Amino acid sequence: MKRECIPILTALRERSSIKSLLTIALGIALASSLVLGIFAKDTRADDEAAIRKANANWAAAVRIKNVEGWMIDYSEDALVLPPHAGEIVSSNSLRTSAETLFRLPDLYLSWEPAKVEIARSGDFAYAYADYELSWTNESGNTVKGKGKTVQLWKKERGGEWKCTLNSWRPSLPSNANPPEQPTIRLLK
Repeated sequence: MKRECIPILTALRERSSIKSLLTIALGIALASSLVLGIFAKDTRADDEAAIRKANANWAAAVRIKNVEGWMIDYSEDALVLPPHAGEIVSSNSLRTSAETLFRLPDLYLSWEPAKVEIARSGDFAYAYADYELSWTNESGNTVKGKGKTVQLWKKERGGEWKCTLNSWRPSLPSNANPPEQPTIRLLK
């Protein structure tokens, strides 16, 4: 009878050892993830600076009417939601809308983000700003407008930030009709 108990005791001892090893491994894994999470470098200030720089580059592209400079900071799957027009969902449509915008005589478009907020995860951000827009219409009159813009940014695999959603709206007095906006014909 004693011989039959020994294999059972050995099996229990081995099982206990495996349990102990698993417990130790799990403890090390949890401790490592906590340490890495606590000591991971917070890059949000650098990320904010990158998004602000991208906005400055966009504004510069408008001043010199550089379509490629306008396109470079949009993601491949960007969605643009202009006021009083349909959504822009493809790179070709986005390029066409930029070309149309840049053909406006005496175009002036200016904005600087008032706030850029980076998600704790470090892979998404939003920015919003006030903008000013003016151009000369077909009648030779200067059209001026102001409004608000909001952008959603995502960090791509190489660490580069790209705008994935851009939308804006003109500011209106509560009893006013929408101001004249440049018409953007979209290709879908």
